[in-house]
Parts: sequence; structure tokens; C-alpha cells
Amino acid sequence: MTGTSGPSRQPAEGDLDWPVTVDERGVTEIRVHGVGGGSPTAMLDDPTARQITGDRVAGVWRGLDWRVEGRSRWHREVYSWGGLTSKALSSALWLILLPFALVNLAGWMALGGRGRETGPANWLIVVQQNMTRVVGLGVTWLYLIFSAQMSMDLGAWQCARTTCRADGVWKWLHLDGHPHGAAAVAAVIPVAQILVMARLTAVSKRRYDEHGAPATSTPATERVAPADLARITMSSPHFWTARTYDEPARRIHLASSVLVIAFLLLSVAKAGGKFSDVVRAAWFVVGALLAVAVVCAAWDGLRRVVAERSAAPVYATAGLALGAAWLAVSVQPAGTPAEAGIMPGIVGFFDVVLVVIYLAGLLHGVVAVAGLRQVRALNNWAKPAWFPAPIVALVVAVAMTLAVGSGIVVWVARWLSPEAAPTSGEQLWQLSYPVSYTASAQLNVTGVLAVVVGFAVVAGISVRRRRREPDVALAAEFAVWKRYEALPGWQHLAGDERDGRWLRSVRTWLWLAGAARWLENLVIAVVLLSSGCLVAYAVWAFAEWRGSGFPVTLAICGIVLLFGAGVCAFTAAGTARHPHAVRLGAITAFAAGLALVVRVADRGLPEAGADPPPLDVPWLFGEAIATTVLALIPVAGVLLLRRAIRSDSTRRAVGVAWDITTFWPRGFHPLAPPSYAQRAVPDLVHRTTALLSNGNAVLLCGHSQGAALTAAALAQLTGLEEEHRARLSVVTYGNPLGHLYMRWFPTYVNEAFVDECLAVPAGNSWVNFYRHTDPVGRELFRKASPECRATEPAAGRDCWLPDPPTDLMRPGDGPPRIRQHGNGGYLWQSAAAAHLVHEAHRLESLTRRSSPMTEQVAVPEAGAGEEALIAFALTCPPDADLYAQALSRWEQTGSIEGDLETLRAALAGAQRQHRWTGTSIFGSAPFDRDPFVLALVERIRELSGGTVQRRQEI
Repeated sequence: MTGTSGPSRQPAEGDLDWPVTVDERGVTEIRVHGVGGGSPTAMLDDPTARQITGDRVAGVWRGLDWRVEGRSRWHREVYSWGGLTSKALSSALWLILLPFALVNLAGWMALGGRGRETGPANWLIVVQQNMTRVVGLGVTWLYLIFSAQMSMDLGAWQCARTTCRADGVWKWLHLDGHPHGAAAVAAVIPVAQILVMARLTAVSKRRYDEHGAPATSTPATERVAPADLARITMSSPHFWTARTYDEPARRIHLASSVLVIAFLLLSVAKAGGKFSDVVRAAWFVVGALLAVAVVCAAWDGLRRVVAERSAAPVYATAGLALGAAWLAVSVQPAGTPAEAGIMPGIVGFFDVVLVVIYLAGLLHGVVAVAGLRQVRALNNWAKPAWFPAPIVALVVAVAMTLAVGSGIVVWVARWLSPEAAPTSGEQLWQLSYPVSYTASAQLNVTGVLAVVVGFAVVAGISVRRRRREPDVALAAEFAVWKRYEALPGWQHLAGDERDGRWLRSVRTWLWLAGAARWLENLVIAVVLLSSGCLVAYAVWAFAEWRGSGFPVTLAICGIVLLFGAGVCAFTAAGTARHPHAVRLGAITAFAAGLALVVRVADRGLPEAGADPPPLDVPWLFGEAIATTVLALIPVAGVLLLRRAIRSDSTRRAVGVAWDITTFWPRGFHPLAPPSYAQRAVPDLVHRTTALLSNGNAVLLCGHSQGAALTAAALAQLTGLEEEHRARLSVVTYGNPLGHLYMRWFPTYVNEAFVDECLAVPAGNSWVNFYRHTDPVGRELFRKASPECRATEPAAGRDCWLPDPPTDLMRPGDGPPRIRQHGNGGYLWQSAAAAHLVHEAHRLESLTRRSSPMTEQVAVPEAGAGEEALIAFALTCPPDADLYAQALSRWEQTGSIEGDLETLRAALAGAQRQHRWTGTSIFGSAPFDRDPFVLALVERIRELSGGTVQRRQEI
């Protein structure tokens, strides 16, 4: 483009500041890849594919057009979203926050009646989701407690008074023997952790979340009321708008995290003795604010109040509390307190947080069981698991946080001082940590390993039996294979002379296709065993603890449990009548219970006879081994995800669970990894509506997780006009909606959701292809057709594809391969390929009926600039073959031959071949000065008489 103050700017490949214009007339096929995806060139099987929309993270790529009845009217595009989950280093770092993602997932797994946008919400779903938010807040605090335990307690409070690897730092800072000052300095580390979490959420909001708002929504600077997640459905216009989910919760989590550090600092200041009355009063105030944060997490009404107010007072209050706490610690005298041990307040606060998490989880579990019964009564063909899935997600999140966090703390303690031990720290020279940390590490590692080994043995026996049993599972495949007669020299591998080894491999893959249920039961078994071990240890520890702390603790738990049960009951009544008054009373009672916990923690439990001794059981892993294994889990996870970013095979192996985990918006934990669907779904909706609004047709093709994105986009297109619906068709393959999503997320993905999406394309033109060997993609509509005929009207049906497609083998060839879940294996199978061709021809005929006759396009004058030539070239679909033929003839004879339409296609092909590099691939001349291009334009001008008819056939 030529400017007035400088040389012309040449557009470069991938330079998305330069507008890319492509021909959109006819049918546009948009492929959406699945887990791990693949490069756009591989998806389109076209090395010349180029990006036409989006950025380096996600966008639409287009390859060469295919012809329909001799015309280039079948445009092939792929929406590439893999960069949203696997192109940045931060994607690997997000794995450290996997427990947050599991908590968020548990909220979307809430069990109960189907979501409704009008009328009273299902109280079962309301209670589960509110308790999930409470557990999520507790897990965030556990992260900070473990960080404070390593930095403020072990590295500062204890190391400042004894010999350890960090004592040189405190001597250099003149803080040796001054544990209060050391703890104040070390508080910088957990505060920095909070700032990093805030920064990550801010970056993700810009990269992912701001794409989710519809065009008619309020500006980004205005506040949006939080969505009612117990009523909202995936067809809601604001379902993928981040501001309706995480802004109030983000304030609560970040501000309360700062208050946690302030609370710990004030607990340390209380032990110093200076300004004790003022410090105690401040300690009570901060504790009350933390209780309010828990109430905010559990009460929708109070969260809405937080959302409607400015964030400045919330963050300012937390900042002032932290500053006051830091000042209170800094003024404490050196050498106090005289007794050794763990930093004051941290173990007590840890216990209180665990009580809140466990009781919220218990209430959640009781209600989830009732919700599971309600879901089963809905006669949904995709029955949920026998054990409530949200409980599993919550328990795994909490157990993972406790196990890994305690393992890292113990490992750090032993690194700082080899003499560190799980005792009360009676010796000044000895670092100490809670006994429960080592017990948690040992029980979790041993229990998980025992369950995994047991399941491996059972799975091996099952596979062995499947490989030897009769071919009942292959009955459908045998029926298809027998239809094909063997050509001379060919043989049926499943005929009379069967290749037993090949059939055994097919049976093995059929068994692996059902491995999702095995993994589901494995996780449930791990959850039950880990929970049982921790409960058993708690009972044993209380029995060993001979003091009067046991009944007091039980009394606290009982009181909070009663108040929590009141919240549950009142919430159920509140959804029917007088919700605000009833809920206010329930939350007040719950806050009173929390205040009681804070008060008892302040006064301290009565003196106990002795701490529970460390576990010394022969069949348990040793403390050193267990804690080392747990400490290496985050490092191994980051390395695994980094390898997955670079390796397709590893990415596919770990991608299924990760992509499902990050599919849902951050509605229940604002610090969870961002939802890629909040960017991908609006992108698909905008591209589809833009094409349909111009009279063109769209063929959406979704594979694996791309099928879930396609369905989510269809839910957002329920308001399409009838004329546009007629020019929309959908094909999914390897689709996890029926097999996984309807089983794990029945509140949001259910039969009503599928029927709503099915009605978007006119005539229910949605076909779902699946295989028995596919572990992810299965039936969706339960209308399987044994005969997949391309000419059959597509009326929302499942189409089964045999795998392998045939058992015929030619001498010298290998046996037919098993295609399983692969993208290419579906598209290259004859039934699916024939259906795509049939749909492209059907949709193309609809676009020709609605297209105008002609459109006049002016031919650039001689010597016209680059911009005019490019615009002119794009008025006709490019044809690389015609370009190559015309160029070869011109080089040999020096003449340009052909009719007007052929030469225009050749010129567009020339522009395509230049690939926006600005120079000829046969020389150094710019595109608008290339001799062949100038000759071609001149010949077109002679044939057209100065104008060009852009024809659109009727």
C-alpha cells in the first residue's frame, strides 16, 4: 500500500495487519480440530494453506478450493485453536494450578434437574455450586499456607534461631535471633505468589476472555451482573462472557489471600507481646473479614453486591490490613518468644481451613447423592457414573493439594536441615513440621500405588479374556466385511483361515475403547481409599492425643456441621419462597459458626497430653520416599506438558483430560486455567454468521473436542433466520458429547441441549460419525444407521463406521490398520467422504439460487498499483493449474491464450503463488511489475473492454 511519506509497504506472509480478502461465494467447509489438533496444512492436506483471520494464537486458515460441477465454489478452511492451550510457556505453568481447575470442573458437574433460565433454580444445584465455591476458596488458602510454611515458618521463623542452609541470609540482614523480623521479610514470597496469580488472570482475560461477549453486549468498561449458573444454559448469549463469571470471585480470592498473609503475620505479632491489645483486636478484625469472604463464596446475593461495587475498596482494605500486620510484626522485640517450635498461628489456621473444606465437602456430597438420584430419574440415555462425579473432582483437588503441598514442605524442611523431624520442636536447633504432613504423604502415595497396581492386574486379566473370547463384539464388523468379495490373490483375514494375531489386536483396541469407564472407576477407587486412609489416620491421631482437645474439636465440628445443614435446608426453602429473608438467616447462622471457630482457635485448645507419633507401619512407604515423590509431581507435570507442546503423540495422550478440564469457563474458581472455549466459540460463531449473512453456505466439521466446540457454537446460533439455517450443515466425528459430556455434565449437556443444537441447521442436517474402536467418540442421537448412505437425507442421526473398514489384504501388503480416533481416518473413510461431497453439492445448489446474476468489477488501468492488482485478482477464485499452464505457454511462445474467465483465474492463481511475499518467485520484480502479470492483465483488459463480468451462475 503506497503512502505519502514513505515507500510502499509490502505485505508479508502471516502479517495479519494487512487485510486478507478471499472469495467466499459458494460453500465454505470449516474444520475444527480436536485434542492436540494438528497443523492447518495437515488438516487441509494442503501445504499452501495460509491464515486469513485471527492471530498467532488462534484463527482461520484456508487451503486450495475444490471444484463443484467444474467451479471453484467449495472453499476449505480450518479453525486452528491449538495455540490457546499449547503454544505458550504459561500453558505449562498452568498445570501447577490443576487443583483449581478440578474445583472449577466440579461446579459444572453439579447434579440435579436440567438448567432453566426462568423460574426457581433447582436447590440441589445451588447448594452444590455454592459449596464448591467454598471448597475452592479453601484450596486457594491452602496454597498460601504451604507457601507461608516454607518461607515464613521454615525459612524464616525457625531458621532465624537455629543452624540451617538459610541462616546466612538472616545474619547478613542482621535478623538472626529476630524471628519476627525474618518472618516479616519472608512474607514477600507468598505476597509475590498472589501477585503472580493476579497477573496470570489479567493476561488470560486479555488473551481469552474478552472474545466471549456478543456484539450487542455492554462495553468492556461497564460492569455486568454475575450470571446465575444454576439457571444458565449454553444457549445464553452471555454464557461465554467472562465478566459474568469470574470478576466478583476474583476479587474475593485475591483480597482474601492478602488477608490470609495478614492474619498469619498478626498471629506472629501476638506471640511477641508488644502492643498485645491492639494486635489482638486487629487479629479479630482480619479473622472476621476472612469469615465474610467464606460467606461471600457461599452466598450468591452477597457476591452480587460485591460485583456491583467498585473493586478499589476491597483491594484497599486488604492492602491496609497487610500493611498494618507487617508493621505490627516489625516492631516486636528480638528474641521472643523464648520457646521453639512452628510459627504461631499457622497450624491452627491450617486446621480451621481444613474443617471448613471438609464440612463444605460433606454437605456437597450429601446433596450430590440426592442430585444423582434425580438425574437418573430423568431417563437420560447417557447415565451418570455410579458415584457422583463432582465429589470425585473435589476430593481429588483437595487431596492433590494436601499431598503435594505437604510433601514439598517436608522436602524443603529436610533440605534446610537434615535433622528436621515431625515433632513439636522441643530443641532450638531442630527444625520441625506437623506430623500430619508426613502421614498425608505416606498414606496417599501408598494408597494410590496399591489401587493402581490392583487395577492393572484386573485390567490385564480382562484384556486377556477379551482377546480370547468369541467374536461377539465384532459381529457388526463381520457383517460388513463379508459383503466384499476377495479379488484374485486377496484374502479375508477374518475368513475361514483367520489371522488370529490381527483379530486379537482388533479385540484389544475394542477393549481400550472402553477404557474410559475403567479409568473412571480407578479414580473413584483412589478417592475412596485416600479418603478412608485420611479418616482412619484422624481417628487414630485423636485416640493417641490423650488430652481434652478431642471433645472440644468434635464440638466445634458438630456446631459448624449443624449450621451448614441449616444453610442447606434454608437454601432449599429459599428457592421457593422468600429467598432473601431465609438465606440471610441461614448465612448469619453460618457466619456465627465460623466466628465460633475463630474464637476457639484464638483461645487455643486445652493442653494435650502429647502429639500423635509419626506413622511407623511396615507396609507404608518411608517418609523420605513419599515426600520426594510428591515434591517431584509438579516438576514432572510441567515437564510433561512442555513435552506435549512439542510432541504430537504426547499431546494427544495428555490432551483429552486437559482440554475437557479447560473447556468450561472459570465460574467456580477464578484462578483456574483459562477457558479456551471463551475464545474459540465466539470465533466460530462470528465466522459462521458472517458467511451465512452474505448468502453463502457453511459446512461445519468438528472432530473430537472440536465437535464439542461446534455444538457450543450451534447453541449460540439458535437465533438464526430460517433462510440462513437452510444453508448450514454439520458433521461431527469422534464426538465426545454423548460418551463423556452427557455423563459428566448432565446439567448443561443433556438431551434438551442436543435437541436445541439439532434444530439450528434446517432439516436437522447433522450427522455424527463414530466407531466402536474410538475411546472418545460415540453415539450422540441414539439413531444409529447401519447403512451410511451419502444421498440419504441427513436428519440428525448417528452413522457407524466399521474399523477396520475391511479385512481384505493383498499379498505383500500389511493388514488393514485400525483407525480409532484419528481425524484423517474418519475423513478418508468412504462413507464420511461421500457424505461431505454430497452436502457440498447440496449446499452449493442452494447458494446459486440465492446469488445475484452479475456484478461489474473495474479492471485496473495500465500501471495500476499493487493494491488495485491484488483486489482485482481476488475477484475470481484462484486456480494454480491454470496459472502454471499460462506461465509455461507465455515463457515458450511469449503469448497469452485463453478465454476471459480462464485468464482471470490464472491471474488470481498468480497472486496466490506469490503468497504475499511481494516478489515474483521467478525473479526479483515486485508483483505489480512482474512481466508475466503485466502481460496477463493487458490481455484481460483487451478481452473485457475495460470491465470484467464477475459471473455467479444461477
